[in-house]
Amino acid sequence: TLWLRRTLPGRRAALTARLAQALADATRLDTRVMVPVDLRRHRPGIAATGNLSLPLFLDLRPGADWTAAHTLLLTALAGNGELAAGFETALAPLPRPVTAALLRTAQAAASRTDRHLASAVVSHLGRLDLADFSGGGFTASTAYALPVHAPMVPLSLVAAETGTATEITLGVRGSGPDLDARAGRLLDTILAGLASEDAVATGPAPRTAHPAAAVPDPADGPDPEVPELTVVDAFRAQAARTPDAPAIDGPEGVVTYAALDRRSDAVAAGLRSRGVGREDLVGLVVDRTPAGVAALWGILKAGAAYVPLDPGHPGARIREILQGSAAGICLTRRHLAEDLAPFVPGTMLAVEDLLDGPVAEADIATDVRPGELAYVIHTSGSTGRPKGVQIEHGSLMGFVRWMTEVCHVTDRTRFGFASSYAFDISCFPLFLPLTAGGTVVLAPGPPSPATLRDLVAGQRADTLALTPSHLALLGAAGGGPTPRLRTLLLGGEALTPTAVRSAHAAFGADCRVINAYGPTEATVAVLAHTVDGAESGATVPIGRPGPYARVDLVTEDGETIGNGPGDTGRTGEIVVRGTQVARGYLGPPDGRPSPFTSGADGLRAYRTGDLGRRLADGSVEFAGRIDEQVKIAGHRVDPAEVVAALEAHPTVHRAVVVPRRRPHSTTAVLCAYVLPAHPGDPEAGGDLGSALRAELARTLPAYLVPAHVVVIDALPSTISGKTDLAAFPDPFATSAPAAADSATVVGPVTLDARVRHHWAEVLGVDGELLSPDSDFHALGGDSLALVEMLTAVSSDLLTPDQARQFTGRLDCLVRDLTLGQVCEQLTAAREEASA
Repeated sequence: TLWLRRTLPGRRAALTARLAQALADATRLDTRVMVPVDLRRHRPGIAATGNLSLPLFLDLRPGADWTAAHTLLLTALAGNGELAAGFETALAPLPRPVTAALLRTAQAAASRTDRHLASAVVSHLGRLDLADFSGGGFTASTAYALPVHAPMVPLSLVAAETGTATEITLGVRGSGPDLDARAGRLLDTILAGLASEDAVATGPAPRTAHPAAAVPDPADGPDPEVPELTVVDAFRAQAARTPDAPAIDGPEGVVTYAALDRRSDAVAAGLRSRGVGREDLVGLVVDRTPAGVAALWGILKAGAAYVPLDPGHPGARIREILQGSAAGICLTRRHLAEDLAPFVPGTMLAVEDLLDGPVAEADIATDVRPGELAYVIHTSGSTGRPKGVQIEHGSLMGFVRWMTEVCHVTDRTRFGFASSYAFDISCFPLFLPLTAGGTVVLAPGPPSPATLRDLVAGQRADTLALTPSHLALLGAAGGGPTPRLRTLLLGGEALTPTAVRSAHAAFGADCRVINAYGPTEATVAVLAHTVDGAESGATVPIGRPGPYARVDLVTEDGETIGNGPGDTGRTGEIVVRGTQVARGYLGPPDGRPSPFTSGADGLRAYRTGDLGRRLADGSVEFAGRIDEQVKIAGHRVDPAEVVAALEAHPTVHRAVVVPRRRPHSTTAVLCAYVLPAHPGDPEAGGDLGSALRAELARTLPAYLVPAHVVVIDALPSTISGKTDLAAFPDPFATSAPAAADSATVVGPVTLDARVRHHWAEVLGVDGELLSPDSDFHALGGDSLALVEMLTAVSSDLLTPDQARQFTGRLDCLVRDLTLGQVCEQLTAAREEASA
């Protein structure tokens, strides 16, 4: 045990709450604090030197106001919360040796697994009269207490106030050569917030704003560069150099640089004539077509910033983002306008109506500056609302210059574009080739094995940017290698060596594979690693930063991990600094501490919430997330957003959302568990889960809709009172055996039976319960599961000619994806191929 002591001048009201919240802020983790309560407050006449106390527990989040913790504490004291029966009540009847053995075992388990009864004990001894400690020629100048550790709690903080000062003592369980230094940094961080406040004698003063968490000094390294030009400058210069070169190639044919330059100028002119100017936000709901690409570049040329939305998103989601961003104009395609109209709060314009408009010299003379906004992409928000990330032109240009070099993009590059504009991986094909003289190759449909193979083999794309999930589906489809792909850039999820092998199997051993890492808040990618075959870990390294960002690893106690031999294997939070860091989130603060801040060097910094591990060569390996955010189909998802949507429903009292994996699949999906508001209501059963999924599908993107919504009677909890995520029933585990049984088909193997088998395998359901009316999405199938299923039935039941016919009929399944419809389209594809 280590004890450390600090002295603060003056006294502070609500000191217990302030210390508890400061501890949560210092560790940047959800924190459960145990506060011992002297039981003599109930029997004031008792005089004893024994420990007559029982605990209260405060569950705190980093960044919250300390006054909230103070309110929790006062409320619990008013309700005599310390007298509520706890685990000590169950231990009381046991013999003392048994109790001691149980506690020792629990303490050992807590130390081994780092799962404790509480994060810390915070005690306040009150105000001490130093005269009580003086006498016989001795005059006490101060008094403090050495913490007595509680079982299964790693930290103890004890405060004592004298007439002129506040003594704080920290006790830490553990050992190790650097324990003293780490504990000292933690204690100093905890007290930094207290020391910055004026000492008061009475009444807490509520804080109305929460500053961003401090970022430690960066490790040694050069300052990130700052571009002087923008992507608009680079594209215009390229169009002037090679006007007749192909800028876009796709199902609608080739569009030259001159044509794209002219069409985007026309869009810019149309916007400017309607009052759009610098840093105005313009909604963009378009498809992967030349018109959609021209619309994006037209918005940028007008000096505005685009707010991309996917045409497949629910209308309510589109309306929420457009309203939140105050986008006065929304650009879309004519064939999308009718369905979109009810959800666009401002003016809606069809791109086709602007492409051939007049262009005056004044309309194209806008000088776009590096410090101005380029786009705002929305990510999942922990407050239950999507967060708009503001990316400036300088950040975008820094990313483009660096990744153009990393990916070897030249005027001969044909970069495939198969993602949504609303997913920031789209920045690779939309900007890299068009500022280097290359060609954007448009995919004819959403990512699927057939689409991607056609993009490479048929349309001669030689460079792609994908998520590992989409790559895994492509590898599972088989069909032999397609060696024409020169470069494959993977990002958005952790990359495994298995996925790299799938890439080489699909595209040939000469395919250059690059693993890229970066949050949306740091402009798409800030670390990159080119796979060389020497990787030996469970995941492929995410590499090193480029010249427009600095990336540090910061430990829990605020230390910046260096690049020396002693730093190999150490883990810390990934903090990004410099040009590529976003301006911040759109709109007013949400009451939480901002992950954006500025360091002493003046550089913007962003705390990613991701963990990185330092490797021997100085590069970084991804080591998971600090918080509960997960990746679903390559999208960063905060379960809190789904929880907020569920708990807003009048039939739901509480909800918990966790990621699960389907049997025999590496694809994660969301599963929700709900406590009904009225458990006795007949509607609070199996049908409630289906109804909630249907409601979420109307308001959230598909990747945020849980695959399963399970109605439960109670929330399981751990010994510390936290929700025990591991104790929730796994809906796939209960149905997996039945699904496996369905693999054996007795008697004639019909097409219907094989389709049932593949649905059961992909969805983890009982194949015997499926009927022709079974709906794939209602059973929990997301977009990646759909591709898995379609790939499986195509490979199993169709010849190559039949598979091509089936691919052409997929539009029929978009709105009616039932088992019967899949069987019908498979049969039709077989018949057409034989005709």
